[in-house]
Amino acid sequence: MYFAQLLLTLQRIYRINIFLEEMTLKKNIYIMISVLTFLGCTDCVDTKSVSDDNLQNTGFDQTNNVADSLYNNMQFRDAYAIYLQLLDSKEAKADSEKRLSVLNSLCNASELSGHKVEQHKWLHQLLDLAMHTGNTYYQSLAHITMGQNLFYEGNHEKGIQNVIEAIDLMAKTDRENTDHLIHGYLNMLASLYGAMKDYDNALKTNERNLQLTMEGMR
Repeated sequence: MYFAQLLLTLQRIYRINIFLEEMTLKKNIYIMISVLTFLGCTDCVDTKSVSDDNLQNTGFDQTNNVADSLYNNMQFRDAYAIYLQLLDSKEAKADSEKRLSVLNSLCNASELSGHKVEQHKWLHQLLDLAMHTGNTYYQSLAHITMGQNLFYEGNHEKGIQNVIEAIDLMAKTDRENTDHLIHGYLNMLASLYGAMKDYDNALKTNERNLQLTMEGMR
């Protein structure tokens, strides 16, 4: 009976991993198509020329799209430089949603562009503003990054607490199309438990992920 139950649980975990791998593959294909679409203009972007005046002429959203395409094209330093310009723009100062978006982009780009020290500052600014405005979506994004950082820095308990907090916050957000994020967070949490050899909680987390998958989540 025990071995039959164990086999069933392992089969469920295998189905989750296949599902998540398919999602990741589709996402990567989409990113590659986006990069190829923008490649003609990203090769000629001069980040030094993105002044505040040029930003006004070009528009916040269009400039942000250029920065995102640079990031997706692994030109992290150039993307980081433009995100910094965007953070200081009038639009980002006046619109909390835009500012939160840029702060989150800076959090993602800082580590990959050699600005790991600055990431701590951006994370706390992101979390503070998200809490102040009651934005659970960006609170969740801040907590998931903090959780990963803390865990791999050796603070396993606090790292897992932050990941759990990120899952709970993302489940409360009224933003659409967040189910894939919760699936990814649960998969990450199970991996962290596995790294700690806490296999009971790893299995429980994977079973929860499978249950949400089967229910179609909300």
